[in-house]
Amino acid sequence: MTPREHLVRADLLEHIRTCGDTPALRQDVFDAIQTLARAAEVIVCTCSSLGAIAENLDMSVPVLRVDRALAEAAGQCKRVLVLVTLESTQAPTSSLFTDTNRHANNQAVIDIQLCEGAWEAFARGDLETYAQRIADAAQKHCQKHPYDVIALAQASMAVALNQPNFPDLPALTSPPLGIQTALKHLKNTTNKNITYNHTTKESSC
Repeated sequence: MTPREHLVRADLLEHIRTCGDTPALRQDVFDAIQTLARAAEVIVCTCSSLGAIAENLDMSVPVLRVDRALAEAAGQCKRVLVLVTLESTQAPTSSLFTDTNRHANNQAVIDIQLCEGAWEAFARGDLETYAQRIADAAQKHCQKHPYDVIALAQASMAVALNQPNFPDLPALTSPPLGIQTALKHLKNTTNKNITYNHTTKESSC
């Protein structure tokens, strides 16, 4: 079993939410990841707001953003509803999906929508309301447009898949896709064959 470490830095998310992308934030992200890199063979940034900063750092080990694999998978579909719960995530998520789509020469139509009221519920620890707000947003937008797939842009959003009113459409979340990508990097660079078993409601196009 390969050792794993999960570092939570809520202060970094709060910084980018309130102050944006600043040199001080970039230095703090660098310092945090540099500390992890001393004992890691691959690092996955699970924060969609910070992912672009993290993956562009020059580190001794690969630094992946968890939502890149999500964007690549969603790009294989024709019309994609991408849901986010944080305003600070909208711009980096839009750039990621647009750039991934263009580089792969895909023709997917990407529609990014904010789940109103979801993050406020998450911030106060009300995960049931958080999940419900996401499912409500998914249902609302799917009633307006014929999407092929729903992509939940933030790792924490996967809890919404279990809501009864979540649309009966293929759904993608970043944790399993990001972890699978990280394990591929491990296998390619260290020849370690690590399996990952994951079962949820989600599926692809």
